[in-house]
This record gives sequence, C-alpha cells and structure tokens, in this order.
Amino acid sequence: MRTTITTLTAATMIVLATSAQAAPTLVNVRIEGKSETLFEGPIWSEGHDVEASSDTQERSCDGIDPLDPQNKTPGATPTAAAADAMSLIEETFDGQWYPGYDDYFVTRWGPDEQDPVEAAYWGILVNDVFTNVGGCQYELHENDEALWVYDAFKGRASLALFPVGDNASRPPLTATAQLDQPFAVQVDAYGDDKEDSPPAEPDRADATPYEGAEVSPVLTSAKGFERVQITGSEAVTTDSDGKASIVFTTPGWHRIKAGTPLGEGGEEEAIRSNRIDNPRHLVPRHARIIDARKQPFLGD
Repeated sequence: MRTTITTLTAATMIVLATSAQAAPTLVNVRIEGKSETLFEGPIWSEGHDVEASSDTQERSCDGIDPLDPQNKTPGATPTAAAADAMSLIEETFDGQWYPGYDDYFVTRWGPDEQDPVEAAYWGILVNDVFTNVGGCQYELHENDEALWVYDAFKGRASLALFPVGDNASRPPLTATAQLDQPFAVQVDAYGDDKEDSPPAEPDRADATPYEGAEVSPVLTSAKGFERVQITGSEAVTTDSDGKASIVFTTPGWHRIKAGTPLGEGGEEEAIRSNRIDNPRHLVPRHARIIDARKQPFLGD
C-alpha cells in the first residue's frame, strides 16, 4: 500500500513511499499538456503498481522488464512518478495495458486525452531524449527529468530556459533576479528526432539557440496548472541568439516559462520550456535564492 508523507521546510518536500523494495528517488516530473503545463516539480518517488482509470486492476510499474531479465532491481519510473504527481493534485491518468510489453500505452494525463484524429499522442522523454522503452520499463535515476508531452511526435523542438551565463546541462529550478533590473535569459532548443537510451544529463552541446520564443510569467490555476502568458504585456521575445531580458517590477514569487505562438495546425510551434522560479521572499532590490534541488517544492 502506498503512503504519502509531507514535510514542510523552506519549500515543500514530498515523499511518496511504498512497500516495494525500491528506495525513493528524487526526480523532476513535468507534464506538458495540450495548452498548459499540468505538473512541474521535483518529487520523491519509487516504482510501484499503478492503475489507469479504465483498467480493472493495478499493474506493476517498477522498471522490471520481462524482456530484460538482467534487470532485477525495481526503481522509480516515468509512469509511476507521473501518476504520483497527478494524485497529489487529485488528477488521474488513463491508458491501455499491453501484456506483451508489460506496460501502459498512456492515452490521458489529467484533463488532456490523446486525439487520434489529429495524431496527437502522449510521448515520454527523459533528459530530453525519447525513451526506447515504455514508461513503466525505464528506470529513473536521481535528478532525472521525466517529461510527458501531449502531441509529442510532430517534430517540434523541445525548449529549455536558462539564465544567461548558466552553462549547466540542466536548467535551474530557481535563479537570482534584481527588482526593476533586466533579468537576462537564454532559450535553447533540443533536437526532436532522437530516440535512444537517455543520457545521465541533457546534452546541451547538441542544443541550439531558439529565436522567437516568448518568455513570460505563468498563470497558475488552483490545481497548479501553468499557462504561459505569451500575449501578455510582460512577455519578451528571444532574439537570434535565443536571448531576452525580462524585468520584475513587484516583489513576490515570480515564475517564468518559455512558449511559442500557435502554428497553422493550432498547436504550439515548440514544446514549452521548464519553469524558473524566483522565491517568494524578495527583499528590496534583490531576490533571495533557495537551493530547490536540495529542498524540492510543489506549486505555491
């Protein structure tokens, strides 16, 4: 039986534990839905049984693959971690179980169901690479990002948002910003045609600057769904070097993402970026920073 343990610190740490032998793993779950981000944040999770809304029984989702008998150790997986994330906001998922693969083909996360007429299906990337096995078969490692994307197979670029000067392979969860001063950001685009065994970290060397992305504050719903305000007055557009500057004029919690306008088919031209937060406790002229990778949080 799964239990949920919540501990409050400077941020909110969420531990999802089960009776399985796998140890909880800190992973970042991001679910980019049809028009907004359904979930984004680091959680502790481990492999466990999951059950789709239309299924009649729980299914094993701990990385133990009958097609890979060498793997005998259960662990956190993209589907189990995302199911945990959805349960935290009282949302569900659906999918079709394929016994031959011992895995779900996911058809819905939260309110967003696949659209076969438009060939809009859910896909899973880990560290910006499409996995070559299913979401219950791939085992996540600490700090991996499990990214579920609606309409994942249209060849769209995957955006990543960084502060200018941050050369790390992974985007940060938080960043320093000064009140009333330009905060410079960089939007990179990762390749869209890779399907392989995901790397230990995103390969930023393979990324290119993305011109025309809109970097903007996000509107967060009561559920925690995030919508990029690409037509808002505070939105800024990246130049040919993928760079732009945004100014925060009020103290408080600021969160930004990068998105793109709608294309001819009605979908966004690129997959939305990660979110960067400036913490709630801003002091005059300067933003305090917390290490969100050590003290993970969820929502506001």
